[in-house]
Amino acid sequence: MSLSALAGKTAAILVTHGFDESILINLQKQLNEAGVKAKMVSKENGLINGWAGKQWGLSYPVDGVWRETVAVDYDIMIIPDGDQHIKALLSVSHVKRIVSAFLREKAPSLLIGGGVELASSLNLVGDIAPDHDAHVCRDDHVVVAGRSAPIPEMIDNLALAVSNAVDAVDAA
Repeated sequence: MSLSALAGKTAAILVTHGFDESILINLQKQLNEAGVKAKMVSKENGLINGWAGKQWGLSYPVDGVWRETVAVDYDIMIIPDGDQHIKALLSVSHVKRIVSAFLREKAPSLLIGGGVELASSLNLVGDIAPDHDAHVCRDDHVVVAGRSAPIPEMIDNLALAVSNAVDAVDAA
C-alpha cells in the first residue's frame, strides 16, 4: 500500500495521562515518516505523561485541548491504548463529542486496544473488532488494532481508510 494518501494530513491523537508510551512513540515515528502532522490533543495545555511498562514514562507536550477541538480541523483521529488513559477518556464529554463527530462523519480513524472500547461505548463502530491482540482490521474508514498489533500494518490500513475517504468525497 502506498502511504502517499497520508502525506500532508493532520491527525488528532486523543490522549491523557497514562497512554501506552511505546505504542505512541513508534506510531508517531511512522506517521512522521508518512508525512502526517500528528497533534497531541488532551484535557489541558502543558505536558502529559505516558505509561512505560509498570511505571510512569516521559512527559509529552500537548498541541491542543479537547474543549477547543473540532473534528473538521483534523483529517484523521487516533486513540492509542493505555488502561489508565482509556478510563479517563471514557468519562469526558468533550472526548465523546470529538469521537462521535469523527465516526459519524466517517473520518479516517485508528483505534488501538482500549480505544476500541471508547468508540464502542458510543455505539458508532458496529461489530468491528480485532480477532486477537496482534490483529488489525478495517472497514471503510475505521481501523481497529489490538494492543500488540504491528504498527506498520496499522499505518498501511490507515492509508487505505484515508484513500477510501477521499474516494467517497470525490464520488459525492
